[in-house]
Amino acid sequence: MIIRKFTTKDLEDVEEIERESFKNPYPTELVLGLWAMYPNCFYVAEINGKVVGYILGSMDWGNGHIVSLAVKKEFRGKGIGKSLLKTLEDYYFNVANCNYIVLEVRVSNIIARKFYYKMGYKDRRLLPKYYEDGEDAILMIKKKPNAKGVLIISLWWFKMIVIPAVDLKDKKCVQLIQGDPNKKHLEINNPVEVAKKFVNEGAEYLHIIDLDAALGSGNNRDIIKEIVKSVNVPVEVGGGIRSLEVAKELINIGVDRIILGTKAILEPDFVDVLNKEIGKNKIVLAVECKNGKVAVKGWKETVDKTPIQVIKEFENKVGYILFTNVDVEGLLKGINIDIVKDLVENTEIPIIYSGGVTTLKDIEILKDIGVYGVVIGSALYKGYINLVDAIKIAKK
Repeated sequence: MIIRKFTTKDLEDVEEIERESFKNPYPTELVLGLWAMYPNCFYVAEINGKVVGYILGSMDWGNGHIVSLAVKKEFRGKGIGKSLLKTLEDYYFNVANCNYIVLEVRVSNIIARKFYYKMGYKDRRLLPKYYEDGEDAILMIKKKPNAKGVLIISLWWFKMIVIPAVDLKDKKCVQLIQGDPNKKHLEINNPVEVAKKFVNEGAEYLHIIDLDAALGSGNNRDIIKEIVKSVNVPVEVGGGIRSLEVAKELINIGVDRIILGTKAILEPDFVDVLNKEIGKNKIVLAVECKNGKVAVKGWKETVDKTPIQVIKEFENKVGYILFTNVDVEGLLKGINIDIVKDLVENTEIPIIYSGGVTTLKDIEILKDIGVYGVVIGSALYKGYINLVDAIKIAKK
């Protein structure tokens, strides 16, 4: 087998491989345009004079970008894809001096994702509805060994998810001030209707917190089950998930992700057990920050660790981080952007932000720094933010 640079005489073979490998192959003009701009990022694998595989790359914000990699069906499983990838990686890391390589892969393409995992790539974030057919993509990255500096990526294609909050207490939908169960912004009798209203306005995900379960004064799992059955979007649920049994019960009734807080931070072995049972992509770690330290036990205590220190401990154990800035939560006074930006730049786990979101400008800022999702509660209920407008900003 020979790995060599692409030439125009290879175009017909490359397009044939592309057509048998992908639902929506790249147009000829795009392939040739990328090759003209990045001739050192396009290689083919040749056996007995026949092209049997190719890899096409580009450069984006100083990063190597893998655009497409495919091998003819009858030659798969023979290490050709691995050889092509290593060739391009060598160029990116050792010639172009890139610190990172990035790529996008369909969520449903499990074979490709496993291949890249084996080659040292990690999930960076979900890209909602990335493809024209509406399917999500996973942004994957690989860091050059011993490289310094943070990953900078172009976010022109990035769509942040706006996630309305439905907090449950005594079978009602409530909004608390600073997490205090005795201080409520409001109380609504029918939380199922609230959830349905958000979905009708365009919400693609819902955030549910069972405050009674969190406080140890019962639970609202019957309401959660009814919400799950009544809406056609996924939901994440937190509050009082302190056992494997409760976690599995929620997953079994149709909850998409579960949110773990104090139990996980104080007993990290619990996350390991849960990870084996339901997988890390079903787990959200709630990291709540108070005066620069991580708060636990309903924000009543703190541990002597910063948010990024705690996140690093769970980087390979959970799928998402729910970051709440306790200092501004429920006060409707805006967000502290510096701490959020630091988290996004220094972890590979998608960050869902919560706390103090009050204006559409807050949403625009969070999108610009690359937050995966934003939970909005009081601002929606009090009319500070219109959900339809918020979703438009997040997707533009």
